[in-house]
Amino acid sequence: MEKYNAKNVSTIAGNFYNDDIGVGYDIIFTSYNPGGKNPKIAKKVYNALNNGGLFINKQFFPEKEECIEDCLNNMEWNFSKPKGLEKEKVRFTFKEDLNLDSYLKYLKYLGFEILEVADIPELLGFKNNSPAKMIVAKKSSK
Repeated sequence: MEKYNAKNVSTIAGNFYNDDIGVGYDIIFTSYNPGGKNPKIAKKVYNALNNGGLFINKQFFPEKEECIEDCLNNMEWNFSKPKGLEKEKVRFTFKEDLNLDSYLKYLKYLGFEILEVADIPELLGFKNNSPAKMIVAKKSSK
């Protein structure tokens, strides 16, 4: 932000699960964070946004093992256990995380309008087997 002289942008360090993130935001951007697919965190983000605010969330949504590489990545994922977080067996997933379809349905239930769901490899200009998605959702004015 300093490099680009961004004046109206700030970051918040902390724990999404435990810390208050405040209210009154026009945009909240999250990227590959634990809790990025958790319904409790999505509700916290919804409550923090102004009406019409944007939630931009970049996350991995692995759904199945399709090849030996997936199996090996899932095995490696399970070699460590971060303090205070309960992992699921599939890489990049934690306890209570939702899969992509359930997550999108939950965002709509909260009152978000889904503006776009993009595959990260396509955004970068090349295809690969990455399960990464970027979701852009707008908090509806109620």
